Amino acid sequence: MSTKYQKGFGLPENFSSVLKDFTREVLRAQPENIAEFAANYFTELADSSQTKEAKAEESEPISSPDDQIKELVRQLLQRYDVDGSGSLDFQEFLTMGADAGWPEQYAASVFEQLRLICDRDNSGCLDKDELRAWLS
Repeated sequence: MSTKYQKGFGLPENFSSVLKDFTREVLRAQPENIAEFAANYFTELADSSQTKEAKAEESEPISSPDDQIKELVRQLLQRYDVDGSGSLDFQEFLTMGADAGWPEQYAASVFEQLRLICDRDNSGCLDKDELRAWLS
């Protein structure tokens, strides 16, 4: 029970985005044991964060626009390529669009236009080179 004298709690930085990402993965995976799924999810997230921090300390700053695009594509594929194919399919692109705040119909339209323009191998997906071409 809260009172007017109880100190309010602030949310940690990135709390809402972490919770949103977790919720999306729960909805996607539909695990039978949510607590076990959560433990595994957050353990992997913590391990990934530690690895990223270590790599960031070792790596040189990204300087050229081409390097920035390559890094952005790497991050997009790391986050949204859930099947590990090395490319974004329609559903993965819709997820990316939803996270960017795009209406689903708009994201679908953008994907279709990009597929027509950038999908050089006619795979129906956008691989890293095709994503780089789009962002360049």
